[in-house]
Amino acid sequence: LLNTSSTVSSTAPNLQTSICGDSHLVNRSSETIALHKPLSPCDNPAAPRPWSNNTDLPDYIKEYFDWHVETTCKATAHSHTDVKYLIVQCLKEFGTCGGLSDRLRQLPAYIIAAYKMKRVLLYQWTKPCAIEEFFMSPPFGINWTVPEWLEVPTRSYAQIQMFKGLSKYIANNDFTKEVLTIKIQYPAVVFYNEQIGSLGDRRNSYTRVYRSLFNCMFALVPQIQSMVNERMEHLTLTPGTYVSVHVRARHPDSGHYNVTKHKDKKIDKSGGLLFEGQTKELIISTVEKALNCASILSNSSTSTNKIYFASDSHHVNQYALLLNNGSSSSMHITGISHRKEPLHFDKPMDDNEKPCDFYDSFVDIWLLSSAKCTVSGLGGYGLLAAYLSKDPTCHINYLNKRQQDCSPQN
Repeated sequence: LLNTSSTVSSTAPNLQTSICGDSHLVNRSSETIALHKPLSPCDNPAAPRPWSNNTDLPDYIKEYFDWHVETTCKATAHSHTDVKYLIVQCLKEFGTCGGLSDRLRQLPAYIIAAYKMKRVLLYQWTKPCAIEEFFMSPPFGINWTVPEWLEVPTRSYAQIQMFKGLSKYIANNDFTKEVLTIKIQYPAVVFYNEQIGSLGDRRNSYTRVYRSLFNCMFALVPQIQSMVNERMEHLTLTPGTYVSVHVRARHPDSGHYNVTKHKDKKIDKSGGLLFEGQTKELIISTVEKALNCASILSNSSTSTNKIYFASDSHHVNQYALLLNNGSSSSMHITGISHRKEPLHFDKPMDDNEKPCDFYDSFVDIWLLSSAKCTVSGLGGYGLLAAYLSKDPTCHINYLNKRQQDCSPQN
């Protein structure tokens, strides 16, 4: 299906990115966040809310969202004493929080926990920077930002390290603490299934509700959304008409690289993958496997045969974009040719880095998730794209032995 023995030539727009250099798109700092205040249900209570007519969300979640809006609209520094909070945190002092997928894939579990404990769910990041640098509330959606007057360390609070800690608070009906904070943890799906089971709800699976829950909570800030729109237009991608592929080349369990040869660097988060020798051969084999699955999926599910390719290595991205499809394949591989390795989200921000240096992670995930079907292997990044897509069942893990025929597992 994939002919790599032919002369290599480019079959895709060689789209170079230097997002921080796009001054017309990047004009954002902590001081300018306030300029992008979303449309709030507090200002217009009669406005339709994102969840009101959503058939994928159960009524109890809609009731929780309505309560969340009513509570946060009324809460002030002097009138919130009866309000309880659940704050999902990733702070610089934590050491590790996980990548972008690790932080976002847990959302349904946090919402079900907040519903059961009748707590206002909020999000707070300082690593690599404030979450508000990347996300805002959708129009008339949930306000998840931590207000300035809610100074967590001075409140009655407890920090929970694991989902089993949340389970304990729920089981004991312990609502004595004003604030509960939780660090990004696993296993979210197990916790979610246990909690909805106790509600007698088996219909609303994790993947079924994820996209709807996310869209009620989060929207990209205008700068990143503009980048997504420009990339889609430049690459002539139409949502729902192509297949997307993500290859995690730097994952520590990939077996792609020899730690000694890479000078014991933490390749996964710090970068520095050497695309040469045996490492290159192993990665090329992985790319071929992923693209072959994508080709099969594309032929059976789309009419364009277009494949959007992304990787955590700019060298791998460039290699995939230069592949000659050959006479035996009608694949058209497209993507973004990054000038340097995408930054891992759990990497502390250096003095010479800015929030916009992390925008690539969001642009790629949105283009991956806009596909009709998704293909990925190791890591959660590609899986997050599947969760965010309109049809999360049309997803192939090219490393899964049960999917060796490249058939989606519903």
